[in-house]
Amino acid sequence: MQRRTFLQTLVGGIAASPLVGASPLRLGYDSYSIRAYQWKALRHIEYAASLKLDTAQIALNDYESLEPAYLAKVKDAADRAGLTLEGGIGCICPTAVSFNKREGTAEEYTLRGLQACRAVGAKAMRCFLGGMAERRGNVPIDAHIESTIGVFKNIRTQAQDLGVKIALENHNGDLHASEVRYIVEAAGKDFVGVTYDSGNPMWLLEDPMMSLEILAPYVVTSHFRDSALWETDKGMNFQWVVLGEGTVDMPALVARFRELCPQAPMQLESSPGVRHRCCLVTPVAMSSGKRIRK
Repeated sequence: MQRRTFLQTLVGGIAASPLVGASPLRLGYDSYSIRAYQWKALRHIEYAASLKLDTAQIALNDYESLEPAYLAKVKDAADRAGLTLEGGIGCICPTAVSFNKREGTAEEYTLRGLQACRAVGAKAMRCFLGGMAERRGNVPIDAHIESTIGVFKNIRTQAQDLGVKIALENHNGDLHASEVRYIVEAAGKDFVGVTYDSGNPMWLLEDPMMSLEILAPYVVTSHFRDSALWETDKGMNFQWVVLGEGTVDMPALVARFRELCPQAPMQLESSPGVRHRCCLVTPVAMSSGKRIRK
């Protein structure tokens, strides 16, 4: 697969017209998309290079080791391939049910990820607060938000010294875009940014375009995927689908992303076939309701 073929796939084969004359997009993928292969970092670099991509988002558990010699080997392989790496870790909110206490404290886990990013030359590291459970549990979402802000503030100096931006994702039903933005601004926009995910707003019936507009000033990286949304007798369901086959106006979204976030790469995160029920915690109108499928 060549670079242009990959771009066409990203926007459902209709990328050309709204993107003509725009600055080049840096294209990549999130290693989570092909996690079933259980590849490690060096294999991801080899694969991304074979697709002539610009970037790859490598999760912390994709590394065979965090020893300096191994991480230097990963960086060298990426440099030789002309590939820019990004980092990724999981839940960093200590009050969230998703948080893995085996990783140590939230601060220790986040710093470990940032240090690995620094070693491989990554300038951004994706992380998230939690998931839908954080909106439905006994602990209110506001408490989780303040907990996350506290973690970021506790490692501010170390993060700044490492020169890697923490990129908080609008994850699986945990946060509205406005809440993600609030965390960034409260913690410190000089060292905290955003991973914009185009598929996750559907969890809370939030329009992906509206989410982008809210988060754009702080977006440093992305996950792009498409969703189909439809009504049921119990409310609304959505399903992640192949890009270009869903409810989202993907060409318009990509064009707006290029306009608002020219510095951020467009990373494919593919999870087609996964179906979920939307959660109307705080009603947010879909700006393109006429496109809702029944």
